[in-house]
Amino acid sequence: ESLSIGTPVFLSDISPHLEISKIPYVACKIFALTCSTRKLSSKIMDAADAYSHKEIIHSIKVVESELSSGSMSLKYQAIYLKACL
Repeated sequence: ESLSIGTPVFLSDISPHLEISKIPYVACKIFALTCSTRKLSSKIMDAADAYSHKEIIHSIKVVESELSSGSMSLKYQAIYLKACL
């Protein structure tokens, strides 16, 4: 939701988030679940101005094309269909 309005995000290092972080020019940073609050806070402050206009705009477009409810529904339908065959 944050990416859809161009707000950079910090995501924990779980598999679904790692997939998002691999999309080029998406305004997100990954942190380990074991990261201390102090270290995470520092990372957030360091990254506050780290994203370019290009990354912000691209993030919005990626959400619209790849992560929208419609496109995700189609992806899940393909997975379910494949599992049933």
